[in-house]
Amino acid sequence: MAQPGEKHKVEDFDPAFTGTISKEEAHIRLTENVRKLAKLQNKLYAEDRHALLLIF
Repeated sequence: MAQPGEKHKVEDFDPAFTGTISKEEAHIRLTENVRKLAKLQNKLYAEDRHALLLIF
């Protein structure tokens, strides 16, 4: 796991690492976070002053 304040290289991390949560829990968390992001994006859109770009 990457720690804040340290330099990191992508090749140092296993792409198959899934952490300690199950696939089902990951799906639940993703669904909840997508809903939260959608609400926040609507607020930003309503203000018409800021933009947010997320890259996954």
